[in-house]
Amino acid sequence: MAGPVPAETVELPDPGVGVILAIDDEAAIRTAMAELLRSWGHKVVAAADADEALAGLAALNAARPDLIICDYRLRGEADGLAVIRRLTAAFGPGVPAILVTGDTAADRIREAQASGYPLLHKPLSHARLRATVTSLLRQSRPALSSGAPAA
Repeated sequence: MAGPVPAETVELPDPGVGVILAIDDEAAIRTAMAELLRSWGHKVVAAADADEALAGLAALNAARPDLIICDYRLRGEADGLAVIRRLTAAFGPGVPAILVTGDTAADRIREAQASGYPLLHKPLSHARLRATVTSLLRQSRPALSSGAPAA
């Protein structure tokens, strides 16, 4: 008597891997963030500001990122919220973002939390960053499957 016929296995791209913009005005932090994200399999554009992020994305030949990770406090008048808003206006809705901060001022923390973006505090835990990145990527690009509901 023949046993059950195994279901055909279809390899789908991991919805947790994507193109990520990592924006920080400090070169050492940008480099470390990019290396970490690449070690997890992501394509990364590391940039100091929105203009650099847009140029890097164009050089990568990507129409839009799957995720933006941005430091809250940037040089000059810019802040991470303004950069994220500028970038999401350029790409259209649906690009998730994470704010990262080492700031401890209560008013800045409240403003960042009120934005609705996840807020991670420096120094970053790799596990916490990875969990947040993976969760946001999975939410923004639901897994395609044969009739099974997306998780």
